[in-house]
Amino acid sequence: MIQPGDRIPAVSLRVLTDEGIDTIETTDVFAGKQMVLFGVPGAFTPTCSSCHMPSLVEAAPRLAELGVDKIAVLTSNDHHVNEAWRATIEQGMRTKVELTMLSDADGTAVKALGLADDMGFGMSVRS
Repeated sequence: MIQPGDRIPAVSLRVLTDEGIDTIETTDVFAGKQMVLFGVPGAFTPTCSSCHMPSLVEAAPRLAELGVDKIAVLTSNDHHVNEAWRATIEQGMRTKVELTMLSDADGTAVKALGLADDMGFGMSVRS
């Protein structure tokens, strides 16, 4: 489990921006910011959509009060799926905390963080 103040390992992740698909480094994403990192097994999955993300949306105002200015959500989905899910999530958020969706489709980040879960069922490594 990642502890407060731990450094996030340096890995490359994909995001969808207004300019298109971009590769970003975790060292850039997390540098100089007060952030919370959530890892979820997958966007639009029943449990993540009905339990994990609603709890994040509910916690966002309190996180903002604690000085968090960015929430990063790490999924095993591609950047297009993440962006579609982010749009549905942000509709329910009533805070100015920025929500960044990070695509870890090959499991590089969750493996580096020690949070990989081989879910079986023919699925890839998930957080």
